[in-house]
Amino acid sequence: MRIHCLGAEGETPSAVEIAKALATRDEYVVRLDPRPEQRLIDFHWTAHRAAQLLGIKVKVFVDGSVRDIDPMVTITVCPRRLDRSRAPAG
Repeated sequence: MRIHCLGAEGETPSAVEIAKALATRDEYVVRLDPRPEQRLIDFHWTAHRAAQLLGIKVKVFVDGSVRDIDPMVTITVCPRRLDRSRAPAG
């Protein structure tokens, strides 16, 4: 697993960068400073745009931080798995 780190001044990764990681490693993991909060919103939409490029859907997991100790959060983007119990027969 490769973890990308983005500090307070780091830019949101591109949809293409996330899509490449999803295609080759089946996940994209980043640690970033979520301030301002708009960064989390931007990242979330970028992750879903990357999924559109690949023709898939993704889940975005955010592991919170203890702000006094470390302001960074870890975000993992991974493809959604089809729930086999709900899959159509055939």
